Amino acid sequence: MSRKILFSVCLLLFSVLLLCAFSGCKEPLEELAPPDNLRVEKRILYWDEVENAAGYVLNIGKEEFTVTDCSFPLYSFTADGELCIIDVAAIGDGKEYDDSPWARIDVSLDAVMQNGFDESGLEYTLLEDKGGYEVSRGYVELEGTVTIPSFFNDYPVKRIAEDAFIVTVLYPDPFTELNCNRLTTSFILPEHLESIGDDAFAGCVKIEEIVIPESVTEIGEYAFYACTHLKKVNIPKGIKSIRKHSFSCTALEEIVIPDSVEEIGPFAFACEYYRFGSDEYPNHINSALSSIVIPESVKKIDTAAFVGRENLVNITFPNTVDELYEHAFHDTAWYQAQPDGLIILDKFLYYYKGEMPENSEITIPENLKVVSQAFQYQDNLIKVTIPSSVSLIGEFIFRGCPNLREVILPDGLRELPTGTFSGASSLKSITIPDTVTAIGHSAFNRSGLESIYIPGSVKTIDPSAFERCENLHTVYMEDGVLSIGATAFSLCPKLTDIRLSGTLKNIDGGAFKENSAEMIIFPKLLERVYNRAFAFCENLTCIYYEGDAASWNKLTADLSSETIHFSDAVIYLYSEKAPEAEGNFWRYVDGVPTIW
Repeated sequence: MSRKILFSVCLLLFSVLLLCAFSGCKEPLEELAPPDNLRVEKRILYWDEVENAAGYVLNIGKEEFTVTDCSFPLYSFTADGELCIIDVAAIGDGKEYDDSPWARIDVSLDAVMQNGFDESGLEYTLLEDKGGYEVSRGYVELEGTVTIPSFFNDYPVKRIAEDAFIVTVLYPDPFTELNCNRLTTSFILPEHLESIGDDAFAGCVKIEEIVIPESVTEIGEYAFYACTHLKKVNIPKGIKSIRKHSFSCTALEEIVIPDSVEEIGPFAFACEYYRFGSDEYPNHINSALSSIVIPESVKKIDTAAFVGRENLVNITFPNTVDELYEHAFHDTAWYQAQPDGLIILDKFLYYYKGEMPENSEITIPENLKVVSQAFQYQDNLIKVTIPSSVSLIGEFIFRGCPNLREVILPDGLRELPTGTFSGASSLKSITIPDTVTAIGHSAFNRSGLESIYIPGSVKTIDPSAFERCENLHTVYMEDGVLSIGATAFSLCPKLTDIRLSGTLKNIDGGAFKENSAEMIIFPKLLERVYNRAFAFCENLTCIYYEGDAASWNKLTADLSSETIHFSDAVIYLYSEKAPEAEGNFWRYVDGVPTIW
């Protein structure tokens, strides 16, 4: 071989090697084995695991699905008797292993039943997603132990229906056991259960223990209400909210709250009925519960959550709770052990226990959150100072304090909650900080206010906020207020001077009903005035509207012609220049409304 030929061969080999190096030349990927042992059990397709598979892909008709487990539910494929052809392949990692060939199975699936009964008489209803059934009493007699099967027609039983085992249309009474289920002594729940509906077991007075599957993630309101002999129950670890009355009027001896729970609802574990506006509890269920640990996951404990657990003496309370509401731990051994005066629980001013001394002036300690109704019905409270570090988180905090004359609200306050000063009949004036954005429902209802200045920071005045303030004569709103709720200033007989916000858009029904104002200016931006907003204002003679006739007609288009809206007031439309058209018109002269 000549040197020239040898050189060419070497050059060719070098080029091939170089090309391979730059092109990432690799060995072919190893193909995975196809899934084996395909089978269907209770509408779930299973197959054996394929070694080194990153997942699996299924073709069912024209649809493709990807899963990581070796199973796939066929609940939504419900054509009666039709042949369902399913192909399954293992997915490779794309580095060492390639996808497998397809494996095929032909399945004949019966149509799913929308409703049906089993042999015992329990009734089943298909869930909307067709993923299983909910179960209810049907026509079963319920005597003794009721076993709820895990499957009905090869579909899992996932939900206990609302009112599932209530025995009459009348609501159960736990204290007399009227309208209660006295036949069932225990329930065995299905293993795939996911939720328990509202009132599902309410009034099952004979059950003493129930085991809830860990698969349950939702327990409805009143679910176990009035199960008066229920002593043992587990709360599954997936529950996030223990809802209203879900375990109230039960005799639970131990409560373990899992660290998945974020909220404990109103009366969730209450042992007695709370009479609104009073500390009296006329009916009671005995409970041996002595301690409770609130996990750090809990952010909110609502009204009367543990009220009446008379032996509850030890409460482990984390500093992670952001909201605590009235009477959460009232009528417990813990509460009874507290001395009279301010009760402070972690960062919450929970309550003022006992009667205050005469002419009490309270300065709320720094960095606390004041709980609903903390000072309500304190006859001897005359002054309250609320530092800027204090927040009001609940309703009716100072309700019914008849001698409260002075309140210093904190800078930075964002809202005046519902009923904050309702019934404070000696409160003649108050300064609302310019950080407040909302005045809550009935916040000053029946108070002694004589005048009120509402800063522009306030956007909404809720219904009944100043209703029945019998001494209120002046209301002044800075520009900024957008909405005035129903009856917000109604039945204020001395109200003569009203200055509405120039940004106001909405006045709800009866908002200023029955006052003594003679005139009022409606801002141009007003979009809606609801029925009877100024009804029965006998002195109201003039309404000055800053808009034109077209805007007025649009503003009042929805008002019923059969209803008194503006009493006998004459409506005047704004005109900057002397009007040429006939009608009632006005203008400002030195800031004063003047009729043309």
